[in-house]
Amino acid sequence: MSKGINTSVTILHIKLKEQVAQVPQITTKVLEGDDQDALDKFQDLLARYKKLGRYKEALELEQLLLGISQKKHGEEHLITLARKRSLAVILQELGMYHEAFAVVEPLPGICRRAFGDEHPETLHAIQALAAMLRDLGKYNDAFELEQPLLRISQQMLGDEHPDTLSRMQNLAATFRELGQFHEALKLEQPLLEVSSIVLGNLHPDTLSRTQALAATFRELGRYSDALELERPLVEISNKLLGEEHPETLKMVEGLSATWRDLCEFDDAFKLLQPLVEKSKKVLGERHPYTLRRIHDLASIFFGQRNYNKSLELVKPLPVLSNSVLGAEHPQTLRRTLGLSVALTALQRSNEALALQQESLETSKRVLGVKHPDTMKWSQQLATTYSRLDRHNDALKLQLILVDLSIEVLGEEHLYTLIRKQQLSWIYARLQKTDEALKLQTSVCEVSRRVFGIEHHHTLIRSENMAELFVELGQYKEALELQQSILETSKRVLGVEHQDTLIIVHWMAWTYVKLKNFDEASKHVQWLVKTSKRLVGGEHHDTLMRIQYEAWVYVELERYQEALDLQQKLLETSTRVLGTEHPDTLSRTRHIAWTYFRQKKYDTALDLQQRLFQTSKRVLGTDHPHTLTSMQEIALLFKQLKRYDEALKLEQTLVEISQNLIGAEHPITLSRMHSLTLTLMGLSKYDEAMEVDTSLLEISQRVLGEEHQLTLQRIHNLALIYEKLGKYKEAVDLMKPLPKISARVLGQEHPDTLQHINDLARLGRFHIKAVHLVKGVFGRKNK
Repeated sequence: MSKGINTSVTILHIKLKEQVAQVPQITTKVLEGDDQDALDKFQDLLARYKKLGRYKEALELEQLLLGISQKKHGEEHLITLARKRSLAVILQELGMYHEAFAVVEPLPGICRRAFGDEHPETLHAIQALAAMLRDLGKYNDAFELEQPLLRISQQMLGDEHPDTLSRMQNLAATFRELGQFHEALKLEQPLLEVSSIVLGNLHPDTLSRTQALAATFRELGRYSDALELERPLVEISNKLLGEEHPETLKMVEGLSATWRDLCEFDDAFKLLQPLVEKSKKVLGERHPYTLRRIHDLASIFFGQRNYNKSLELVKPLPVLSNSVLGAEHPQTLRRTLGLSVALTALQRSNEALALQQESLETSKRVLGVKHPDTMKWSQQLATTYSRLDRHNDALKLQLILVDLSIEVLGEEHLYTLIRKQQLSWIYARLQKTDEALKLQTSVCEVSRRVFGIEHHHTLIRSENMAELFVELGQYKEALELQQSILETSKRVLGVEHQDTLIIVHWMAWTYVKLKNFDEASKHVQWLVKTSKRLVGGEHHDTLMRIQYEAWVYVELERYQEALDLQQKLLETSTRVLGTEHPDTLSRTRHIAWTYFRQKKYDTALDLQQRLFQTSKRVLGTDHPHTLTSMQEIALLFKQLKRYDEALKLEQTLVEISQNLIGAEHPITLSRMHSLTLTLMGLSKYDEAMEVDTSLLEISQRVLGEEHQLTLQRIHNLALIYEKLGKYKEAVDLMKPLPKISARVLGQEHPDTLQHINDLARLGRFHIKAVHLVKGVFGRKNK
């Protein structure tokens, strides 16, 4: 069969060359008089151009034929009207949607007046207008025309007439653009069956309908069904139409999109990178399809965590799309969304926020609250709020979004699961532990049931569960889960698969949290080596993993090795990203922290103060990174015994935090804790006790009685009582801490050991404390 297909394509090209050679003579005959034979040859040549996807040449011929028809028959003759519809289709294929719309907009009115409401030419004109409205992003207007049009066509022509099938396909496409994927599916599945029977499996219309059904499967998260259709479809189209035919390009685009949604970014990239170049060559750099494919390529780079390359590709697209399609076209909004996602990933959250707030309102107005694109805008805005520590704002959006996702897509759709997972993270950041764990557990259970225990989506959800355990301070549970996931991922996906590397990455972080720096070091060193080999030394992931390696060296007190890594990392970051990029600023802060750990406080302070001024100018006074710099400067002031300066900064920080993110936000609580330490350094114990008592009450209520931070704050309040000479009260507070800490964090955890040591020390003033220590674990642990 493939040999026959290839032969027919070759014959088509040979005949085309023969006809093109005759164009000058045919044109002369057509223009000189009424030569029907010459006209027939022109129309045959036009049909060949269209069949081969050579729409630029087809446009010249169609414009010529339309002029002849207007001159010969007049504006309202059936032949002239058909020529106008044909011209609009060619303009549409060339991405000239506004020009196509201008051609077809008056046609329904002309046809109704000349032939009546149900004349075939009137129905064709309505169909053409609806298609142009859809291309212009006016989906509701298209739907209002297409739904009654299909009903009339079924009544007049029957369910299997080619025109009825075409109109059914168009209505399904509009349903898909409206985000009503189940409605689209109801039309597309029977449509493909009828099309295969009536027209045959290899008919261009059948192939197009197969592609449309695959796209709907993909939107519904039915990726296996989509791949089953798309993989043979690309092969058939290559052989039947040729690799550079516009229809083949669409089918390759669909297959790459399914691979991308499956997070198989390498497979997607292999298809999409050459597709973008072919699209530029065949359709032009400003064609809407080309812009969409560049955007898709940017999304693949994003999935590979090459955020700079993603931003480079996506940055010019909103302006280009605006000039081609208009500011409120859904495709323009999607290009803007892509830009905001890249900006957020690169920690340029304030820039992203301005885009997202405006575009979300536009999307609600143009597409509606329940449209998938609007929901994506809501998700991205919620993510940006979280990155800016505005978790309460994020929570309000995310709760609405999850409900909408369940209603529109269903409980088991991948996007619904991802949005529930994001909600669980927001709960965790707000220290709503029970809600976070309950939701993430539910997400994992659904993923196992829908995708299978060893599917990479399930592995990702399980790793997210482990990350949540870490966020909640449940490090042992996190590590047990990660060890199990890692073995499965190595076996199912491979040792060097991106998802496997992510699991190793987070496992190393868990080891850091458990203070097991030797294990953390082994994992991170392997990660860095593997990352350099797979994606290069300057890739975002590699740089992040080198930073992890430096952190581990700091914890192992191998400071010079840490500084050597961090200095090289800063040089690379400055060269690749620029001096004022947020990642570069973060790496400067990490160097300052290493100097802090070396007790080189003056050097660290100099770096932090310069960093603070840059951060204020680049990111803004209220940006989380700027506030972190302020907090670290206050810490350095304390180490240098400059408590008054530290106190001023920390009082300002607590006030900003309470106003910006709320009095009970975990970051606000952390800054209150630092403030109590500063007050203690100034021997203002009564003030320290007042702040710490309030802090402990909030911590017990918000985090829970046995949360690690709550235990630390009880410990700190006990130390304040000690300073005030209230030894009995101090011992009473400290008594339960070792046993609780051992159960929650482990007997060897540094916090547990600190609780034991301080309780023993207090025994000098309260003799019972000694016996309490002996009784916590038994004699062998005393």
